[in-house]
Amino acid sequence: MKNYQIIKVNTSTKELESIECDKCGKTYNVYDIDNNILSFSTNFGYGSDFDGNRISFDLCENCLFELLKNVKYILKH
Repeated sequence: MKNYQIIKVNTSTKELESIECDKCGKTYNVYDIDNNILSFSTNFGYGSDFDGNRISFDLCENCLFELLKNVKYILKH
């Protein structure tokens, strides 16, 4: 979950302040985001049971690898 801070200078704009892991709830500030949390988003296509829906979530590294324990993947350096 992305948390925004509203900045008021001539017009209102939103600036990313922190992101919360949607699995464990740990909050990361903007300086930790690049290295510690990943954002995922997808749209379900025509014919899917979820046709027309969109899903998005944010996971920290620990929760991502916990989720991937039962998934085949290739880790490249």
